Amino acid sequence: MYTAVLIRRHINQLKNDKPFSIRDFLNYGSRNAVDQVFYRLVKSGQIIRIARGIFIKDTSPMPSVLEVALTKAAAFCKSLVTHGSQAAQQLRLSTNIGPQREAIYACSGSSSSFRFGNIRIRFIAASPRKICLGDELSGLAIRALWYLRKPNCSSQLVCDALAQFNRHDRQALRQKIKIMPSWLASYFIDSEPDSAQKQRLKNNFQSYFYWHWRL
Repeated sequence: MYTAVLIRRHINQLKNDKPFSIRDFLNYGSRNAVDQVFYRLVKSGQIIRIARGIFIKDTSPMPSVLEVALTKAAAFCKSLVTHGSQAAQQLRLSTNIGPQREAIYACSGSSSSFRFGNIRIRFIAASPRKICLGDELSGLAIRALWYLRKPNCSSQLVCDALAQFNRHDRQALRQKIKIMPSWLASYFIDSEPDSAQKQRLKNNFQSYFYWHWRL
């Protein structure tokens, strides 16, 4: 009974119409007790189950795929970014379009998938280096080229990836050179017109990998 009161109060105090996870309520009682309360709330129509473990209030609009994915990832303490395959499509570097009813994200932690309506949302495990690139334009471009891999990469493809870049994007990309694999970093280091700047980039790249793999 006490568990039900706490859960109802928590839901009523949510100030936005965003989706929420059942895992946010596990501190109010045992898993079985929390599941029973949520079952009764869904049955009475006070909340709506939209995906496994994800709910919205009955007055909330249906959330987007991204909102559901972020809520699910946050419930398991995962970081989420656009997957390289999706980034390549966004930047028009790839014509290999995946299933229309599938949303793919790169995540920290293990891979998993779940359904949201007719959409299957997939989390694919990625290295910390790829996750920390973020979802700025520079991060998307790097992750897209990384996904396409060295045999499929060319100077023209790199130029296409950077076509929408402004000065801020180019500066952000330069700062991320040390995170890239060496074959990809070489495209940007070798394109530097200033030999001193080129040497600094090479030193930063080599220093990063020396300490990163030494520790």
